[in-house]
Amino acid sequence: MGNRINRPRSSTLATSATDDAIAEMQQTAGSAAPGAGTSAGRSSAATWKAFQSLQHLPVRRSAARLLVETGPLPPGPIALDSTGHVSDFLDPGEHKELRLVNRDARSIGAQRYTDLKVGGDMPLEKLAPMLQGLPNVTHIRIADTTNFGDQELAVIARQDAAAGGRITHLDLRDCRELPDKALALLKDFKNLRSLNLQNCRKLTNAGLAHLKDLDGLESLSLNVCRVIGNTGLGRLNRLVNLTSLDLQGCEGVTDAGLKHLEGMQKMQVLSLRNTGVSNAGMAHLGKMDQLRSLNLTLTGVSNAGLAKLAGLANMESLKLANCYGIEGDGLRHLAGMGRLQELNLHNAHDIYGTAIEHLSHLTALQRLNLSLRAILDNDLVHLRDLTKLESLFLNGCYGVTDAGLANLAGLDELKSLSLRFTQVSPEAVEQLRRRAITVEY
Repeated sequence: MGNRINRPRSSTLATSATDDAIAEMQQTAGSAAPGAGTSAGRSSAATWKAFQSLQHLPVRRSAARLLVETGPLPPGPIALDSTGHVSDFLDPGEHKELRLVNRDARSIGAQRYTDLKVGGDMPLEKLAPMLQGLPNVTHIRIADTTNFGDQELAVIARQDAAAGGRITHLDLRDCRELPDKALALLKDFKNLRSLNLQNCRKLTNAGLAHLKDLDGLESLSLNVCRVIGNTGLGRLNRLVNLTSLDLQGCEGVTDAGLKHLEGMQKMQVLSLRNTGVSNAGMAHLGKMDQLRSLNLTLTGVSNAGLAKLAGLANMESLKLANCYGIEGDGLRHLAGMGRLQELNLHNAHDIYGTAIEHLSHLTALQRLNLSLRAILDNDLVHLRDLTKLESLFLNGCYGVTDAGLANLAGLDELKSLSLRFTQVSPEAVEQLRRRAITVEY
């Protein structure tokens, strides 16, 4: 590779001072060579100083390319790149070239990585050196989960402990062979804030006892860990800093288990989708006044349960899909949720007419799912005041026709409308699309 540089198209913006700086870079970078001693060091420093003087971004971009194109360079210019002054201007291919011509660029590239996806079939002897070579990784995701078990997790735990506790996010989803005893290794992750154990099928209530000392944990997913139940929740009650807990599909979780969550007063996001909870358990959730997102899809919650949630004024997202016991005027219990932005009532039950009127006061709503068979054209009049609405689902509303859509004319923020299995005509759909609304039909 020769000493060439790609000039920016708008050359008039490249001042004579900038041209001089580039010329100096070409000279010093070209003359410097690895192992050149003091002379190389001075050349490296001059090259770096010249690069720093470039203020016009397209020219800096070209100068960064120059470091690649001049061939082998001494470590100086690149070693000073800890803030990414050079590497920020290179695309992935150029990063690869830079690593070939300058050995220090390898460590710079490693420093830029904060997220790591680890194959579960990686040999143990390679796992530790790889982690050592990536000093700034804070997020780890296990990608190929077939063979990942407690031995592999032990390697990561030891490496993190030796590094002083860098790992903050550990994603072990779908590690189906991970046994309870592996969770004992998590105590070595001193700064762990997020733990994903979704679909780790071998985990039981006993294994959750190993999480009790992770007092910095803020997010925990036990999604589809089907054998986890109330006993397991009791072993989590010391995790008072949790702000997010996903228990979706934990079929052993019932109303009695929710008592263990009462002390988690920082909880903001809670998913109980497809669990065994019902109205009685809502009394415990009603005391968690920091809740902002609650998923009760496919649970036994009815009007009586909603009454116990009425005081959750910080609620922003509430999912009640397939809660067949919600009917009539049960929605009046949502009146105090003035911050509610998302409400899902898909296939709830007999919600129509005056029941829909209770939604007219929820003026912060942005996403609303009213995919209910009983909805008619006249019911949509109660949506006129929801001027912040961006997304509306009316799938399966067989009584909705073109006439009903007239009630949506004033919803200027509406961007997405789902009208599958309605009586709306193709002509009306075309009119909606002219308003730049994405329509599913």
